[in-house]
Amino acid sequence: MKKRLSLMLLFTLCLSVVCAKADTDRQYGLFTYRLKGNGTAIITAFDWESNNGQDVYVPNQIEGYTVSEIGPFAFSSSEATGVSYWRTRVGGTGNYVGQNVVIVLPNTITLISEKAFFCSKITSVTIPSSVQLIGPGAFAGCHNIVQHTVESGNNTYATIDGVLYDKVKKEVVAVPETKMINYAIPDGIRSIGPYAFFDLNMNGKSFMDMNEEDLALASEFMIGGKEFTFPSSVTKIGAYAFSFTKHEGGDDRPRYNFSNITEIDEYAFYEASGDIEDWGKLQKVGPHAFEGFIHHTSKVKSFPETLEEISEYSFANFGQSYLYYTPNDRISTIDLSNTKLTKIPSHAFEDLKYLDGYTTRGDPVLLLPETLVEIGEYAFSSLNNTSGAGELELHIPHSVKVIDDYAFANAGKIRLSIDIDMVLTNIGVGAFSDANLQTKSLTLPQNLQSIGSRAFYCNLETLSIPATVATIGNDVVNRNVTKLLVEAGSYAELYASENGIPTVGNEDTSWLDN
Repeated sequence: MKKRLSLMLLFTLCLSVVCAKADTDRQYGLFTYRLKGNGTAIITAFDWESNNGQDVYVPNQIEGYTVSEIGPFAFSSSEATGVSYWRTRVGGTGNYVGQNVVIVLPNTITLISEKAFFCSKITSVTIPSSVQLIGPGAFAGCHNIVQHTVESGNNTYATIDGVLYDKVKKEVVAVPETKMINYAIPDGIRSIGPYAFFDLNMNGKSFMDMNEEDLALASEFMIGGKEFTFPSSVTKIGAYAFSFTKHEGGDDRPRYNFSNITEIDEYAFYEASGDIEDWGKLQKVGPHAFEGFIHHTSKVKSFPETLEEISEYSFANFGQSYLYYTPNDRISTIDLSNTKLTKIPSHAFEDLKYLDGYTTRGDPVLLLPETLVEIGEYAFSSLNNTSGAGELELHIPHSVKVIDDYAFANAGKIRLSIDIDMVLTNIGVGAFSDANLQTKSLTLPQNLQSIGSRAFYCNLETLSIPATVATIGNDVVNRNVTKLLVEAGSYAELYASENGIPTVGNEDTSWLDN
């Protein structure tokens, strides 16, 4: 028994030593590598500073270990991953990572990990036939790559005119920027992969870098804007697929026709720009998918009846950006009325400010579906709150049961209407705090049970609270501005009395008849 325990302890000790070795970074020339549990090596970093602009040949073996993987960010830099970096780079003052060189990979590589070459200056890398998997964003931000190349015999990946595809998934993997001059997605492609068009200039390249032939193509590309139509076979757009894409300004903006797209993943069009020609058959929109998207015309197509789910920040800052300001192109209507949405999640339309009130277009409108049950916290905070914005018509659907915390906080120029017999039971903390309500008198519905603190701490003149309300938070209104209309003997009457809030409409005037 003791002998068996000793062997087990020895085995455990040896295993821990192997694992420790596998977890330790080692140096081999300009390469940093680490041993994997299967006894092969993974490249984890490269010393660009000492490379002196030489082409990079990744060895097939390092100190007797077969090199099987290019690790995450191995030829990139973790400093190039943040939103702040991209904002700086788009502004023209940022720097890429690495050098304008060719990368040569050995045919022992089976995995190129996510963001392995993210935002690097490399000009070429050939995918060996041995590669079985390329991680998301492996070549994202590699603006100097002219075309992708895949060795013959690769069972997973292929190229068509220099664009990289996953032929098993039938997915676009990576598009070189220069190919965007006249690129069209082939029929039969099923999905746009993560980071496929990340940070690309949708004109193909800057006008300053174009020769006469390119300029001619670009001119044709830009007439009235490029209509970017997805083939009917494409049903999904992956995470970060079009994030930070840009164009040269003017009328050359891309126009997106989503055709049969049913799902758009997180950050897919984050701080991108263009016009949405058709939402297609969209069913699901991921977190931050269109946050900061610059929609260049005031007419946003009605969202389709197929839409069932949106996520946190899906359309936050939609229609505006810190980089662009086009006062004549403000959104006038957001129409969700035909959708099947049951919830507007938190921050979903936060800072949707460019709702235009110019007389040529009439007052802006926000249309919500009758299927809606809950409006999440901060869902429409700061809505329409911008200089020159018109008066927004907003009707809360009869089906809404909950308006969460700060749902419409800091909203500007809203003419709010609700049905007195609607099923609303809860209004959260600060739901309409600091809102600029054009409706001066509001009657809350008869099913209401609770109102959170500062829920109507705004410019409302009269608020009628039904006797069904049993809970009211602190400073529900601004007592210097708003009066309460309450029923005799109700909790709301007691609340008003205890908090020194003036009331109207229930004073005892019977003594005048004596």
